[in-house]
Amino acid sequence: CQAEHGNGNGTIIIGKMSKTSQPSTKWKPIEKDLYLKGVEIFGRNSCLIARNMLSGLKTCLDVSSYMRENDVSVIRRSSTPNLLLDDGRTDQVNDDDEVPPRTRLFCRKGKTRKLKYSTKSGGHPSVWKRIAGGKNQSCKQYTPCGCLSMCGKECPCLTNETCCEKYCACSKSCKNRFRGCHCAKSQCRSRQCPCFAAGRECDPDVCRNCWVSCGDGSLGEAPRRGEGQCGNMRPLLRQHQRILLGKSDIAGWGAFLKNSVSKNEYLEEYTGELISHREADKRGKIYDRANSSFLFDLNDQQNPIATLR
Repeated sequence: CQAEHGNGNGTIIIGKMSKTSQPSTKWKPIEKDLYLKGVEIFGRNSCLIARNMLSGLKTCLDVSSYMRENDVSVIRRSSTPNLLLDDGRTDQVNDDDEVPPRTRLFCRKGKTRKLKYSTKSGGHPSVWKRIAGGKNQSCKQYTPCGCLSMCGKECPCLTNETCCEKYCACSKSCKNRFRGCHCAKSQCRSRQCPCFAAGRECDPDVCRNCWVSCGDGSLGEAPRRGEGQCGNMRPLLRQHQRILLGKSDIAGWGAFLKNSVSKNEYLEEYTGELISHREADKRGKIYDRANSSFLFDLNDQQNPIATLR
């Protein structure tokens, strides 16, 4: 089989690199170690590795060239232990031989091995309970578990009816782990997407077809923005609307949109101090007297508050 690797910006690279794409500088041992750590964290996205692990040392092109020259097999991926094939057989995945998250294997006949995924790829009852009850249903505070093997009755995630996330210490094959979505391109803005239906943002670390691409032309391609990117990662990509502050015709100051937007369009991330419910009750009584309250429920333990002091 031959592996086809994506460099994170939509460009597909197959085979050996040409002489013209050789790294411009030699790699020091410390840079190689940083590169390997970057591959474990970001996969085969050369731009994310360059910006986060080798900032000021290597460019996207340097990392991409080095990546093609040195085929690394230590990339970690979030995957299920059994992958269903077209004929119903299962393909066992060994944790020690994990493949890149955006690598597709081609068999000798040149046909792509397609994988079958159910729409319930979120893979946890609490997620689908929240989907059925509406995304505004109150959720519980997430605390990463420290389970060394498979999660059992003592697991805080199971106790709180929350999914195990990528921050948990349990195995990636844990049955309680949220496995993200496997939606087709640009289809994560409907309730058919497990992440969108559960009120979650897609995570490129766990969702199979959602990834972040720089698209800034640093790899020699024409600069482009938003092409093929997931539509459910607006907060992550900081793709928010321009909100202006101005005098309101009704009372005081108000927030106004600079451009027209469609219904249910993402505007901006609401941020503020996180306080407990008890503290929120105390402050709420004072804010109610002043007729100025910005308290909202985040989960069963915390409230965000954006009131200026």
